[in-house]
Formats: sequence, structure tokens, C-alpha cells
Amino acid sequence: MNKKIIGLTVTLGTGIFLIGQQTVNAADNTNTTANVSVLGGGLTITPLAQINFGTVTKDGQDHTQPDQSKSQLIINDNRGTTNTGWYLTANLEDKGKGVTGLDGMTLHLDTKKPDESSEKGTFTGVDLTTDASTIISLDKSDIRLSDTVTTADLNATLNIPKSIAANTYSGTIVWNAIDGAPA
Repeated sequence: MNKKIIGLTVTLGTGIFLIGQQTVNAADNTNTTANVSVLGGGLTITPLAQINFGTVTKDGQDHTQPDQSKSQLIINDNRGTTNTGWYLTANLEDKGKGVTGLDGMTLHLDTKKPDESSEKGTFTGVDLTTDASTIISLDKSDIRLSDTVTTADLNATLNIPKSIAANTYSGTIVWNAIDGAPA
């Protein structure tokens, strides 16, 4: 008798399982759209902590003192477009009435591409004043979305006339990365 009850239970359980199944049909042409918005990040400059000209001892002569730190400037172009170029300006901060902290001296940037570099654009040497001067410019044809970093060797020198008084001097360079072509 036990064998008949077990056989009936298995048959009933299987039958209920088969009756309880549903069939679902999917459409033959189902699409899902994936969307993303990518926003431009702008132009940024990796700031320099300082340009170090070291120490000069007065000896009755004019001196041209090179940058002891061999400074480089790095500009990141994360705008995400090749529609326009960009340029970088530099000037000495005016601390009031044309005073820069390096008055009577000339801070020269001989901006160049690093050795064996494939950097694009125009790199220009300038004597810094309180007026902004363009030191790097890239035309829109120089812009590549896959190459967003521009590196420049500053090759800074400070011309110190013999008439400068013995003291410690400090000036601030103002950098501006600007979207578009230089004026």
C-alpha cells in the first residue's frame, strides 16, 4: 500500500508543477538606449610653488641669475573640444602703484618646449611686467582630444643690476590660461 501512495504523490506533484508554468514571449526587436553627458572640464594650470634664483653676492657687477629649480609649467586642456585653441599669459602682480617686489630687476621667461618633446603650439620668451604677455599659444589645429597636457620649460632668469640694494626680494607671477586665440 505504501508504494501506491508514493507513486500517486509524485504524479500529482509533477502535474501541478507543469500546470503552474507560464510561457512568456519577448518582442523580437527590443532596444535599450544608453545615454551619457560628457561635460568639458576647462583649462587648468599645475601651479608652481616657486621659482628659485638662489643667492647673489654683490660685487659691483650686473648679474643674470638662472632659475635653480629648472621650473616647468603644465597646462591641462580638459575642455573636450577642438573648436578653439587656447593661450597662456603671464605677468608680475602689481602690489600697488606699479610695485612688483622685483622692481629694478628683469624677470625673463624663455619659454620653450621640453627637449625631445612633440608639444604643439608657439612658445615665446618674454620679460615680465605688470602687463600680461602671451607665453604659449595653441591654434585650434594644434588641439587633440587624446593629448590634453602641454608642458613648458620656463628657463627663467633674473637680471639683477649692480644698483640693487642688498635685501631679499619676492614677486608673484600671475598665470592665466584663456580659451580662444590671443588678441
